Amino acid sequence: MAKHWNKPLAQPITLKKRRAGVTLETLLDAANFMLGEYSSVTHSIAIRDAVEELMHAAETGKKPDIEQATDLIWRVLKHSELV
Repeated sequence: MAKHWNKPLAQPITLKKRRAGVTLETLLDAANFMLGEYSSVTHSIAIRDAVEELMHAAETGKKPDIEQATDLIWRVLKHSELV
């Protein structure tokens, strides 16, 4: 089981539009949001990769892994016009 879920993202991600004011600050915040927001989306490779990278970062707790996960999450949210 991953032990680094409370580690901060490389930088906080503040959402806009229908989630205005919500800020994702930790790996757990991002995972909860992604799994809640995109739970019914099963065909998106980008979403799957972002969630897998989050899980990997939570396992290792290493800065490069957290940076990669943060970047992928931000890209997915940008594409969805949530940031």
